[in-house]
Amino acid sequence: SHDICSFSPSSTYSTTINGGSIATPTTNNGSDNLSVAHNAALTFGASDDFTVEGWVYLTAHNTYSFLCSKGNASTREWALQVNSGGMAFYWSTNGSSSTDSSVTASFTLNLNTWYHVAATRAGSTIRLFLNGIVQSTGTSTTLYIGTSPFRVATFMDFTGISHCLAGHISDLRVTYRDWE
Repeated sequence: SHDICSFSPSSTYSTTINGGSIATPTTNNGSDNLSVAHNAALTFGASDDFTVEGWVYLTAHNTYSFLCSKGNASTREWALQVNSGGMAFYWSTNGSSSTDSSVTASFTLNLNTWYHVAATRAGSTIRLFLNGIVQSTGTSTTLYIGTSPFRVATFMDFTGISHCLAGHISDLRVTYRDWE
């Protein structure tokens, strides 16, 4: 077994209390999130098929709530956003925010309810799922691949920007198939 990250929330965390999920407070100011240094195991290739999925339980509706992301202030890679109005998967083709692309889906996420969300890419098609049902489909371009950290419950690694998820995240999984 390889330990590629440590989880040090500013609030109390235990599997007994939180049931194995990451819990972030309603007033999450960016201090309760998980950051994992770059690791090849968390990086899919520019044209690899992938799935980013997990269970989310929102306790407040923040305008920008991110399930997970990869990138930093100078190099964007990708991000999966969930909020009261639906979800979106964003990606950059060259690491710059000026080249961000996205697939979005509009639906209502009620507070205090568990939802399974997923973003997948197969070939050039990105699909967004809610509870196993496709909500939106779009065409993917090449994803920029960098060496940025992987973040859970917040948007990339930006100092001073707090696009944090208020609620719980459970069974988050990032998988990919390398065709190269």
